[in-house]
Amino acid sequence: LNDFADFIGYDAGYASRLGLKATGYSFVKYKVYLRLQYAKHLVISTQTPITEIAMNCGFNSQSVFNRFFKAETGFSPSKYRALNKR
Repeated sequence: LNDFADFIGYDAGYASRLGLKATGYSFVKYKVYLRLQYAKHLVISTQTPITEIAMNCGFNSQSVFNRFFKAETGFSPSKYRALNKR
């Protein structure tokens, strides 16, 4: 948040309020949302191992990634991949 606030030229509190007003999400929740959108894309469009996708998308562990992914999609990453095979 501090890096983002510095980038746009505002203090962190104001930048956080601007983000919440624009997206409806707190800064942290929006960051997780964006990471999950990218992860979903990678899960269905590549054969990259799920563990690698989790780490590349900024999650500290596969178990944390799996929990957030399932909360977002209703499926584990591997099940999501199987259901969305192209």
